[in-house]
Amino acid sequence: MAKKASNVQLVHIRMPKDMQRKIQREADKNGQTINAEILKRLESSFQADRQAIELEGLKSRLTRVETHLDRFPTDAKRRLEYMEPEHPGYREAVDELRFRRDELVRQREEIESKIAEAEETQRRSKLP
Repeated sequence: MAKKASNVQLVHIRMPKDMQRKIQREADKNGQTINAEILKRLESSFQADRQAIELEGLKSRLTRVETHLDRFPTDAKRRLEYMEPEHPGYREAVDELRFRRDELVRQREEIESKIAEAEETQRRSKLP
């Protein structure tokens, strides 16, 4: 007698006959069993959920970075307004502000790229 994999659980489910026929047609079309087709579709739905959560997180990060960029001119002006250009720390403060601004721009571009990738992956992985 063949041993069954220990990480496999037998599950009995009820489903409408036309749902079973649809799944069977897709399984036949894809050259696999109805069980494999059901598992593939279930895994795809979990993957879609993970992708949606990741995409929301990226969009939230992008909003925070854009908020910092929007406030940056005001924050920079406030930081420098009481310093004279001749002040010994003025040049360093300006350089630090430029570095911070460039870092925020880099983060925004990186996040936008990741969002575009995630949206493309999501678009390609939609169930038929």
